[in-house]
Amino acid sequence: MLMKGYLKRRIFVFVLSVLMVLTMVPVAEAAEGSPDSCIGISSDVHDYSANVQTWLGNNGDDLEYMVFGGDSVDTWSSSNTTISTIKQMTAAKGITAIFTMGNHDWWGSGSETAFKTVTGNSRTGIQNASTVDEDGYTIYTLGVPSNGELFSTSDINELGGALDKADPKEPFIIVSHYPLHRGESRSISNAGNLIELLNDYPNVFFFWGHNHHSDGNMGTIYVAGDTIRPADAS
Repeated sequence: MLMKGYLKRRIFVFVLSVLMVLTMVPVAEAAEGSPDSCIGISSDVHDYSANVQTWLGNNGDDLEYMVFGGDSVDTWSSSNTTISTIKQMTAAKGITAIFTMGNHDWWGSGSETAFKTVTGNSRTGIQNASTVDEDGYTIYTLGVPSNGELFSTSDINELGGALDKADPKEPFIIVSHYPLHRGESRSISNAGNLIELLNDYPNVFFFWGHNHHSDGNMGTIYVAGDTIRPADAS
């Protein structure tokens, strides 16, 4: 999928359609002769790593990053087999895997330290910080702050600080576990406050998981000027 955007080079985002639900697909307008950047984004693998293997076999040859939007596992353990398997599969293709903490990941690990030990990624924050200048875009994960369904105020403030420091002419890709919109009758607290923040940054592209196939917004792309029912709306 391709949309006009911001960058010095094009970003192709490949979506694992069996597992991913999304709101926006970021891609940027390229300068003549500039290289392409390919990113895969998925969510809610729930231990079905074989699906990831199949998808990588069909689409993984040119990826720089594969980003997972949370709930990579059903039940967490300190030596998580699914995450280790995914890291091995992506590394074999020269792909950097990035993991976001979902509610299932939180339930088992119970701490950001345990999550980072296994995945190599912080619960939330810029995950390509050392290569942002080279990449020409930012990948920011917004993991769940606890086993409750909410966007925490501290996480929103931290994200706002990162957005202020980022180049407004370059895509800022947010991969969150929780969605901004209300779906599957699930309420995500503070979604309205996060939406207000993101509306001030037109270079933001937001991907989400959590709601699975019964969410009517699955596979939908929202763009500037569209409206959604916030996840904290009654």
